[in-house]
Parts: sequence; C-alpha cells; structure tokens
Amino acid sequence: MASGEVTLKTWSSLIKDFETAYLRRADWEVKENANTNFSYSNFRSYLFEKLVKRPEVLREYLPPRAVELHFRGDIHIHKLPDSLWIPYCIGWSYRRILELGLKTPGVVSRPARHFDTAVSHLANFFFMGAQEFTGAQATSAFDLYAAPFIKRDGLSYERVKQVLQGMLFELNYPARAGYQSPFTNITLVLDTSKEMLRGEAIVGGRAAGQLGDYVDEALVVARALFELYLEGDALGQPFTFPIPTLMLTRSFDWSGRRWGELTDLIFQA
Repeated sequence: MASGEVTLKTWSSLIKDFETAYLRRADWEVKENANTNFSYSNFRSYLFEKLVKRPEVLREYLPPRAVELHFRGDIHIHKLPDSLWIPYCIGWSYRRILELGLKTPGVVSRPARHFDTAVSHLANFFFMGAQEFTGAQATSAFDLYAAPFIKRDGLSYERVKQVLQGMLFELNYPARAGYQSPFTNITLVLDTSKEMLRGEAIVGGRAAGQLGDYVDEALVVARALFELYLEGDALGQPFTFPIPTLMLTRSFDWSGRRWGELTDLIFQA
C-alpha cells in the first residue's frame, strides 16, 4: 500500500512538473514540432510523450542497449513513443479510394461521381489515415485521377480552382490530434509517364477510359494548384500542405513548349 502511494505521488509530481513546463514553454520539446500548436490537445500529446518516452518504459518494448544508446545520443529512434505501436509514413492508392468510396465506422460514402466529392474524399481519407500513422500521408497521380471528373462535370477553370482551394485550406487546418494539420503529400504526373497515362481512369467507381484521355484536365489541376500555392491564404501565408511532388522524367517540359505558363508557375512555386 505504501509503495503504491509513493508511486502515485511520484507520477502525480511528474505530471504537475510537465504541466508547468508546458504552460511556461520551458521545455524545448514543447516547440520540437513546428507543425503543432499550443493547445489542450497538444498538451495531451506532450504529456503522453513525456510519460511514455522514458527509459524504464521503453525497455519494456525495445532492447535495453538500444534505449541506452538513444538517450546517450549515439543513435536516434524516430517518432517515439508513437512508433512503438504505429508505422511512420505511407502512400495510398487514390484509384482505390475512387473505386471504393469511403467506408468508416460511422458513415459510408459511395464512390465519388463529381469532382468536388473526389477531392473531399481524399482530404478526409488523409485525416483518417493520419490517426493511425506518425508521418506523412501521400498519394500519386492526384492530377490524373482527378482530371476525369472535371471533364464529366464540364467545370470551368474558376470552379476547379475553387474546389482545390477548399482542399488546401482543409488540409492545413489544425484538426489532427495535437492541434496540428496532417502531413500530406500529392504527386503530380501531368504527361510525364507513359505507363501512368495508360492506367485506368475511375469515375463513380467504374472505369472511364484511360488516364491519358484527360491530360488537358490534369494540366488544369496542376495550374490551379500552383497558382494557389503562390497566392497563399488570406494573409498571403504559404500553404504548407499537401506538399506537391513532380515526376522528373525525360518528358518533363522544361521549356514550356507543351505546358505553356504552367512550367513557369511550377518554377515560381
């Protein structure tokens, strides 16, 4: 009984000390992640990390020698303590999301049939995935898979840009645990990969020709995105996420002969 009371007092004292350090921002780990924000949700994450990321706890999960070397600074075990239970980064198939729709414990959505829905499904999927991974959520060929919806919906450039602007804002709001935005990445293929262009386009969960049939619309997606990255939010601050990745192949249009002003937008952004 006495031993239990001492242990309880010790943990209570630790929690109080951590609370004080967080509120005063006296601990460098309060500011360790530039993607988090000072908040109750972030405090809970900080408290969890400080209580679990301790040698006596980590030795229950990892080789004692590795734990010793980590705290001595000889090696670094990344993303502790979350990495004890969940993976780091992951890449998802946007095609599968478009084929299956979103199936969650609370609500089920049919496969997207319109551009705004297809974009919304990806953004919400990223948020859900971010709960089960410590690092980035990524997907490839966002432009090519989104392009068929633009053609089917007959959208104007202004409407496409508005929908994508909504996605950028949504993915940068601090709505993930820890009062942070999910770390996201999208790869834009444009017309640089012949193999990708032969891939199957999906609309409403069904095949809709080849991705190469919608290159013009994919270029529209890229142009709108890079314009938005340059414009930033209401204060002109840049959008941190999703980080755009471009495929640099022999077909990349460095001179703008095929892509026109898009090439310059890419370099500016």
